[in-house]
Amino acid sequence: MRMQPVWISRRDSTASQVLLRPLLRVLNWLRVALCVHALVVNALRWHEVAHRGLLVAALIWMVTWTALAALAYSRSATRRQAFLVADLVVAVALMALSAPILGTTVFANDYLALPAYWAICAPLVVAMAYGVVPGAITGAVVGGVLVVVTPSFEPALWSWLVVFALLGAGIGVLVDLLLSSMGERDRAFAETASLAERERLNRIVHDGVLQVLALVEREGPGMGPRGVRLAALAREQESRLRVLLLDRSLDQPAADHVDITAVLDRHESSTRSEERRVGKECRSR
Repeated sequence: MRMQPVWISRRDSTASQVLLRPLLRVLNWLRVALCVHALVVNALRWHEVAHRGLLVAALIWMVTWTALAALAYSRSATRRQAFLVADLVVAVALMALSAPILGTTVFANDYLALPAYWAICAPLVVAMAYGVVPGAITGAVVGGVLVVVTPSFEPALWSWLVVFALLGAGIGVLVDLLLSSMGERDRAFAETASLAERERLNRIVHDGVLQVLALVEREGPGMGPRGVRLAALAREQESRLRVLLLDRSLDQPAADHVDITAVLDRHESSTRSEERRVGKECRSR
């Protein structure tokens, strides 16, 4: 099964996009800030780097990619999807090249990668797009590259894998909770609007239709057999309308279980209701 990003499938509603667009903008600013942090870190260890030319090229590519990411994630969902895989590849490549470019001695001092914490931005986008598990997996992959390239049991090294995985999962949980709360809010607004509209229609029906039906029921018997029939029909329709007016439940077709008896009760005729009432009285005796 082909997994689609949530901004195309589960998070394609207008309300979801209202939330995701600001989050992507915040992530872009975070990427810029972490890019500046990586530049400062590498500038401070400039004289100890093994391959300075390659370091400059890698930093230029990181700055360029930061600008491209800000542009890509501000566009349509399909372009974001196409850019996401490339974003992960760049993050993994810069992490994998940390030890060769910096030199084993420099890298082993603190195990601080060439892009520093800038590489976490790609897993965070995955967490926002796909959810908790993909975010945690991609975070572990990006952070675990350092362990694969330079195997060691040093806590400063394998902690990259743990921290990146937890950050990816945490952002996925946060976005899911925010979207769920927005869905609950939208449903509450819809129910409130539905009840308000029902109350408005109730007032219209009560002031017009019910009064006419009551008049026909009262005056019908004086107009002969046809009038009696009209009065009976008016009484039945009046009873059904009153049941609908008193009904405050909202239709929920997505529910797992539906009370069929309650649905039928709302649509039964007045004659049937009277028969049921008499039957209950007889049984109680």
